[in-house]
Amino acid sequence: MILQKDWPNLGKQGEVKIVKMGFAKNFLIPQKIAILGTPQNLKKWEATQIKLQEEAEKSLEQLRKLAQAINNHKLILQKEVKEDGNLFAEVRKLEIINALKEQIPALKNVELSKEQIDLKEKIKKTGTFEIIFKPHKNIEAHLQLLIEAHKKAKQATKTTKSSQKKPSAKNNYF
Repeated sequence: MILQKDWPNLGKQGEVKIVKMGFAKNFLIPQKIAILGTPQNLKKWEATQIKLQEEAEKSLEQLRKLAQAINNHKLILQKEVKEDGNLFAEVRKLEIINALKEQIPALKNVELSKEQIDLKEKIKKTGTFEIIFKPHKNIEAHLQLLIEAHKKAKQATKTTKSSQKKPSAKNNYF
């Protein structure tokens, strides 16, 4: 049988597996999970395997180039800090992904996920931290993340007597 889809405890798409005939006839073939391993189907399978292998090599090479382009890059992220120098909230992977896309032009149109970002520790204070970007299980790029303090200017609010009016009895409906 040639698997057409990934299937748990059986194999991945494109693999050739030996299964019992009843399992193949009653489940795999009707569900279009697999096709029979006839000589004609095996020739088609070999041709598609070659194409898939070439595409995988091209994509892997693109990921290597991307990792080399961003390796040792320094990201700068500004966060609000408390008076003691700690951050109000820890830096999240989504914030790092947004900073990567903003600060590195090569990543602007690349789809990134949180699983590709590896933090050695939780970032809860200002300073420089090392981040590992893993676009593929065998490829990684090391980045420096600089967390800078960014304080919002607090707006002074004046309270006047007119703004502190008591509600009148006319407006109370309860």
